[in-house]
Amino acid sequence: MRALLIVLALLASSSALAGPAILHTVTGWSPARITGSYFVAWREPAYGVTLNGANVSAWASRFPATSTVVQGTAGAQPAWSSSGGPNSRASISFAAGGRYFDDESIANDTADLYSVQVIKRDGAIVAYQNVYEQTATLGKPQFWYQADGDIEANSPSGVVSVPGTGWTLVEIISTDATHRTQMWVNGSSVGDSTGAAAFTIPNPLAITRFNRAGASTFKGIISGEIFMGRAPTATEQSLIQQYFRIRYNLW
Repeated sequence: MRALLIVLALLASSSALAGPAILHTVTGWSPARITGSYFVAWREPAYGVTLNGANVSAWASRFPATSTVVQGTAGAQPAWSSSGGPNSRASISFAAGGRYFDDESIANDTADLYSVQVIKRDGAIVAYQNVYEQTATLGKPQFWYQADGDIEANSPSGVVSVPGTGWTLVEIISTDATHRTQMWVNGSSVGDSTGAAAFTIPNPLAITRFNRAGASTFKGIISGEIFMGRAPTATEQSLIQQYFRIRYNLW
């Protein structure tokens, strides 16, 4: 009877959310079930990685399969580990500095952006470390680690900031129409800022994956990420949070 109930629960989950059948073994759901042209990339380092020795020259999205970031310069390629992430998951490390992937263009709905990273800063921060920033207008949107270790996200009225140590699930929603930036850390809302109309996100949005300049180069580790060109629904966000929490044994 118990086995039958588990099977029925998985079938109910599959019918409720349409999408490719890439299932998480615990919840019966994965980010691939989010549909629509504005879902840009879901990446995990155990999948879609092209190695150049111990380093990563390309990282393809699990879904959709059309999104791949690359780094052709050997000295700028981040390092890969089969078990360096939380819960012994694979990870990609930028700890050596000056490591990054090339830009990724995000087709976004009304110029919105939703980003999710399973991330950990590595070592001391001299000034700040950019995880990503917009190419066309630097700093909008932007996600970085401050020198004191705080996780910060750019907003039109300043920054949304929260202390960040260890492995962390960081979600950021930047909404152009309402000039609003929201941040969640480990499934909890930690900041919500609304500001002036000068805050704009162009469509399409080109993201510099990891800043390339000197002390501001991100030197941490990433074990999973999502980029979406629209704000998630409340249901989508809850499912994404639970997927990463269970898969990576977070909080």
